[in-house]
Amino acid sequence: MSKVEIESFFPEYVGYIFNPFHKEIEDSLSQHCLKLYNKKKQNWISGGSFKLKETYNILKDSKFDKLNNWIDESVKDFSSQLSFFIPLKCMEGWFNIYNKNDFQMYHDHRPMIVSCVYFLQCKKEGAPLFFMNDRELQLYTPQGGIQHSPVPGKLVIFSSYIGHGVGKHEDDSPRVTLAHNYGRHEVQFQAKFGV
Repeated sequence: MSKVEIESFFPEYVGYIFNPFHKEIEDSLSQHCLKLYNKKKQNWISGGSFKLKETYNILKDSKFDKLNNWIDESVKDFSSQLSFFIPLKCMEGWFNIYNKNDFQMYHDHRPMIVSCVYFLQCKKEGAPLFFMNDRELQLYTPQGGIQHSPVPGKLVIFSSYIGHGVGKHEDDSPRVTLAHNYGRHEVQFQAKFGV
């Protein structure tokens, strides 16, 4: 009896890169986020995230400019390597604070195109970023999902359609991350494709 031939289609691409100037910004930006968090604590929801409509917009805060620009360039490199033909623009950016026992259930960022998580303040043994493998058959195999360990200065870039979440944060010190969502840049898209 011959063996079944198995092909693998539609891989999910997850990119990562380390920020060369992370040490310069880690303390000041972490303290800035924690200060903002403590001011608006009443609007915070379980798991350490603002409700999206009440998010503090880090794209409009000049303290994040240098980091936001580096993240933009990194996402541009990611999309270039994958030969994206749709120009992307950062549509929103916010920060998340995870205190002890906080976690985030699986979710996605549809209808955005590319999302990313930047580990601003964390411990390597802290709560990982999980990615769900939603391919039906692979839910029943050892390749059921992947994770990225939190490392300060690490940026993880991925499709906004991938389900992702955060494991239970078991450390006493806060885990601070930034999140960005990229969508279609309408002006560049229209200029390039005349649509």
